[in-house]
This record gives sequence, C-alpha cells and structure tokens, in this order.
Amino acid sequence: MRVHSWSEFALGAAGFSVGIALLRGNGVDGLFGVGWIAIGAVHLWRAFNKAWCARTKEQEEKQRRAARKRLGKWAWPVRLFGVGLAVLGVLFMLLPQKQLMRLALVFVLAGLWYTMAVEAWLRGWAEQEEL
Repeated sequence: MRVHSWSEFALGAAGFSVGIALLRGNGVDGLFGVGWIAIGAVHLWRAFNKAWCARTKEQEEKQRRAARKRLGKWAWPVRLFGVGLAVLGVLFMLLPQKQLMRLALVFVLAGLWYTMAVEAWLRGWAEQEEL
C-alpha cells in the first residue's frame, strides 16, 4: 500500500489518536472516541486511494486558480483566516483558565465554519469558470 496523500494520512492518524485517547474515558467520551476513530478511518482510506487523491488534487488546483483570479494577492489570507481562528482557539484551550474554554470552542467552530463557507464559495467560482 502506498500513501498518495500525506495530509490525509496525517489527519487520519490524528483522528485515530484523538479517538483512542477519548475511548479511555467513559460515557460520552467513549462515544466521541468512536466517532473520531471513524473520521480517522475515512481519512486513511482517502490517503491510500489513488483515484480519490488524483481527483481531489485536480479540484484543489481549480479552486486555487479561481481564488487567485477573483481575490488576487488576498487569496491566501482569505482562505487561511479560518485556520488562524481555529489555531487561536486551540491555543486558548491550552491555557489553564477554565473560563476561556467556551471562548476557545467558539473560535474553533467559527474557524471551521468560515473555512467551509469560503471553500464552498471557491468551489462555485471554479465550476463557473469551467463552464
């Protein structure tokens, strides 16, 4: 078996790690652990699937071109702003104050939602340019 996408492989390994760590808990933590293991399995399947990786790389390149065409030099900051929010949220989680945990969760979720919205927007632009 050959890894065709190292980023998907890393996401799969991270999902499995989080899932196994959560399985040690009981109750809801165990349920979340099973969910994370399932997410990890999907990412690992994608990492080893050559056809899926080729199709994804092609789609990503189309989205990158559409972003550069529409946003110019602001393409990478617009695409990475959500990642920055999520990373900031994770950093807040590492702080010892328990009051910051809710704020951290808001930052992580806002970053994920922003990233999903921007990528959907770029996917639409890429499809318009294809027609």
